[in-house]
Amino acid sequence: MTIAAGFFHRDGIVLCSDTQQETGMAKFHGPKVAVTDIPFGKIAFAFAGHSDFATTAIQSCSTRLADVSPEDTVHVLADVVESEYRRLVFSHPCFDTDPSLWYGLIVALWEESKKSCSLWVTQEHSLHSCFEPFRAIGTGTDLANLIIMPFIDDQLSESKALTLMAYMMARAKDTVAGCGGISQYMAISRLLKNSPRHPE
Repeated sequence: MTIAAGFFHRDGIVLCSDTQQETGMAKFHGPKVAVTDIPFGKIAFAFAGHSDFATTAIQSCSTRLADVSPEDTVHVLADVVESEYRRLVFSHPCFDTDPSLWYGLIVALWEESKKSCSLWVTQEHSLHSCFEPFRAIGTGTDLANLIIMPFIDDQLSESKALTLMAYMMARAKDTVAGCGGISQYMAISRLLKNSPRHPE
């Protein structure tokens, strides 16, 4: 199920993920971080879990949010998250016997008018705001929390947050089954629209 995470720091949000993806018996590598323009400003995603289902859900969210009013953004996002998870996972004929159908999303929203960022996470078909500065999903979650929590501080700079996240990702890929490939990072600044980072 791999790993993805979001870190809320003083300058904005950093999203990260590994690139190992698994569907059924197949293992391959591909991007798991994406960003797109919406009327609200910007929305960025990182995912863990079933790659095809997660990608489908992200594409559906991006399409639905392309023409909604800013005040309806979160409401529509929550509706799409719920409907897609119910359609792709809960309605799957192997839902009761195949745990690999699960996927989770970490979502960063950048509001252009307020120059503000917010961090959101899905739990199956639900979407909720992250009030804590850090959230990880996937098989590497326990290790990520163990590494990050002693240093958590929403007043860290973007560069320090990236350094901490890079160390966490390296350790997860070294020690946790299902985590692998290069790492991807997406920095969403309060002042700048987005700053994609080169993989390590």
